[in-house]
Amino acid sequence: MPRDAFPDDGPTSDTVTLGRIRLGMFAKYWTPGNVKTRLASDLGDDVAANVYRTFFEHLCHSLGSRFRPSDQQSSADLSRSIVFSPATMLDQAMQSITGPWDWTTQQGEDLGERVRHWFYEAADGFDSCDAADRTSLPKDVSGTDGSDQTHPADRTVPHSTPPSDAVLVIGSDCPTVSHHTIRKAIDHLGRNDLVIGPASDGGYYLLGIRTEALPRCDSLFANIPWSSDKVLSLTLRNANQNGLAIGMLELKDDVDTIEDLNRLRDQLRTTKRTELHGLRQRLDQLLPPHPPV
Repeated sequence: MPRDAFPDDGPTSDTVTLGRIRLGMFAKYWTPGNVKTRLASDLGDDVAANVYRTFFEHLCHSLGSRFRPSDQQSSADLSRSIVFSPATMLDQAMQSITGPWDWTTQQGEDLGERVRHWFYEAADGFDSCDAADRTSLPKDVSGTDGSDQTHPADRTVPHSTPPSDAVLVIGSDCPTVSHHTIRKAIDHLGRNDLVIGPASDGGYYLLGIRTEALPRCDSLFANIPWSSDKVLSLTLRNANQNGLAIGMLELKDDVDTIEDLNRLRDQLRTTKRTELHGLRQRLDQLLPPHPPV
């Protein structure tokens, strides 16, 4: 599976049937010593924390820009949440970010519990919207006796299956995730129960699930040794055991080590993706010069 080579941010081609999509980005406050600890062994706690903050703010800006679905995704409606930790730093973090993001806090003892909780929280939000839509229907649409009182010309006759809902989650360790990535994930979810973006360290940088498949996905988050190179393989095993159809995105790098960071900087030197130019400039300001490979 080839690593993503920063493809042009162009439209995808497959037909999809998704309507409401909720994107959650997991993040934590950039306290030195609490983030990017492997990077800190080479760069120091303060610089490593600033690198993490740079990734987070870049993703908030790039993924917070207007989402333009492809022609086949014209019904897709993307909303965005930052799923944050710790709750005590939420107000301070919110002051540094603008854009179409709402905020919620992570709930659970380990990463698996926190991700599972977020999926159900986002899906429950869809259900709440449905209930609100139903209670706001005008009374003259349906009589109290259950009869239809609309004029025949005003009736809407369903002619196709309504779009499905889906929830996507990403982390803050892979700054090259883009709207192009999200569009491809949506395409996969039009044909599969879930979509996974595999990371080169044996984990994943994106996980998406169609909400109707959630009851069959609980095992995806159980008995997983998080922060190990077994996360992806065990997640795929659990998904296959539950008969889930899986779509796979291209391989990307989570940036956890100095080698990962240097590889990212080399890629940023040659990319034509304009939204990554600012990321390259900020990293060059933070870090010592890195000679090309």
